[in-house]
Amino acid sequence: MLVHRWLLVDIDPLRPSSVSATDEQKRTATNLATQIYSTLSEQLGANCIVCADSGNGAHMLIRLPDLPVNQESRWTCERFLQQLSDRFSNDKAKVDRTTFNAARICALHG
Repeated sequence: MLVHRWLLVDIDPLRPSSVSATDEQKRTATNLATQIYSTLSEQLGANCIVCADSGNGAHMLIRLPDLPVNQESRWTCERFLQQLSDRFSNDKAKVDRTTFNAARICALHG
């Protein structure tokens, strides 16, 4: 049975998509990721979250309970990312709301 086991949270600075982040922009995204990690690790436990450098910002992989691959699980992941974005995104860095798509490709961290 196919299941969702991880949810990618991608945090990037606001900048043109074809331009690499400056050191300051990357630091801004990393600081936002640190705020999110602090909040989520209190609620989920630190060993449920993998943090990594994404190149221009930060990635966080959140361990999910084995969710079936269906529309309800997709909606749950989408809504979670929307809530993270609404709470933490600001005028300098944002949580990508589109990484709920299970077909999304990301780096293999670790």
